[in-house]
Amino acid sequence: MNIPGAHKIKNLFLAARARFPQNEAIILAYHRIFAPKTDPQLLCTSPRNFEEHLKIISQHYNPISLQALGKATKVNKVPNKSIVITFDDGYVDNLLYAKPLLEKYRIPATIFVSTHYVNKKKEFWWDELERIILLAPALPEKLSLSINKKEYTWLLTNQKKHNQHLQKWDVLQKPKNDSHRLYLDLHTLLKPLSFEKKEIILQKLASWARVQNKARHNYHVASHEELIKLSRSPFIEIGSHTVTHSNLAAQTQEKQSYEITQSKKYLENIIKKPVNSFSYPFGTHNDIGTKLPSMVKKTGYALATANYPNLVTKRTDPFLLPRYLVRNWDGKTFYKQVEKWFNGE
Repeated sequence: MNIPGAHKIKNLFLAARARFPQNEAIILAYHRIFAPKTDPQLLCTSPRNFEEHLKIISQHYNPISLQALGKATKVNKVPNKSIVITFDDGYVDNLLYAKPLLEKYRIPATIFVSTHYVNKKKEFWWDELERIILLAPALPEKLSLSINKKEYTWLLTNQKKHNQHLQKWDVLQKPKNDSHRLYLDLHTLLKPLSFEKKEIILQKLASWARVQNKARHNYHVASHEELIKLSRSPFIEIGSHTVTHSNLAAQTQEKQSYEITQSKKYLENIIKKPVNSFSYPFGTHNDIGTKLPSMVKKTGYALATANYPNLVTKRTDPFLLPRYLVRNWDGKTFYKQVEKWFNGE
């Protein structure tokens, strides 16, 4: 949709930026450095593409640590064209594929870990949902579920070629069959639920789909020993991503406090270092609300990252640091995208 005057407003904005320049930084949000056959949530960046990203960052930008950027915002001295790398969730591939490349290019990164999954060969709920709904050879033609005392029913008749489009399909595309629609509906319904309620529903779904509840290789969080290996790298900081990766804004205040506080204590007990950085699960404005930043600050964290796009300047709240989500782009596409972000596009 064309908005009248939008082009003129954009030009005025760019002119003002040029006349009154200010130092700006970008925080990048990754999840996995992995190349799976399917990636419906678009969480994976291949090791090859990630290395291209690191080459470009080292050649054209100023890579700094998250803590360094957080301190810079507090003293109004954000280094210009700085880039910070972060990872959410704590997947084991961060150790296997990200760490060697970060060390090769001497670029720092922060890895945010959801502690419930440490030392468990267990998938996150969105990965379980993919395995149950999208990867099953075939599904029954009807599903009925009760979620928060409300009844839902789905009919799955379009399954002759259940997995035909799976490798090319992701959540940014329109659903191509009933399985895709079911997956999207269930993802929306499960997201605000407590961890315990999600577990009950996922067990019911696995039984309904006749799928064995077994985690896939490399679809789990790093173990105690693996977290220690990560933390010993001079280029890696371990941060907290709550205990169960619950949508905090949808939980009680007691549950919020538990998720924020216990994850910090748990990680500090493992790595024997202070855990000063926090990442809000999902991280949109609606997922954070108004009270969580002060709760995170009172718990003893130095900063927190969100998941909505914006540049970091000297005026940015260190407990609401915006980030840009990175996709599985090749180096040329990545460079163009980063330049657009720095140009305010």
